[in-house]
Amino acid sequence: MLATALTLLRPVRARHLLEPALADRKVDTEAVRATLRDHYSHPDGFCRHVRADDPAEVCSVYSIVMDLDARELAIAPHPACEFPYTTWRLDDLFARQDDAPRWVKEMPHV
Repeated sequence: MLATALTLLRPVRARHLLEPALADRKVDTEAVRATLRDHYSHPDGFCRHVRADDPAEVCSVYSIVMDLDARELAIAPHPACEFPYTTWRLDDLFARQDDAPRWVKEMPHV
């Protein structure tokens, strides 16, 4: 896949969309999700749909957001603008269990 000029535009667009939350120091997962659902510069935006005229073109498959403080992983199927995110608590997924691998048992849990 070749990078396009729009590849350089996406970080600028993300910062623009997140700017109000950044100014208040309140960037949360909902603000990030809204950014990933953005269609600016369609069809090359963050939320890239399958194009009827070119189904082989690049499109979004999943949208993934991690909240490292809350230790949560959220995934929405394609297209993220049409589906809700499903959230998993990582501590629940990797709970310490007797049969868990040693690295899981030794993970620091916040």
